[in-house]
Amino acid sequence: MNLPIFYSTISMISLAIINAIMLTYANKRKKEKRAEILAPFSTEKEPDGGVAAWIELGDRHPDFRYVI
Repeated sequence: MNLPIFYSTISMISLAIINAIMLTYANKRKKEKRAEILAPFSTEKEPDGGVAAWIELGDRHPDFRYVI
């Protein structure tokens, strides 16, 4: 068994699992704080912030979901 390859494989799998956990947490947090995140962009006409919120927030927008 080639140990450097084994350790590299274990490291990659571990990092992938950590990444999945972090993305799951980020999705959950954005869902919980949706109103707070969109508050600066809300208007009577566009309560969810509209295009301006999407442009300014990008992937931090609450409706943007990270794919795991």
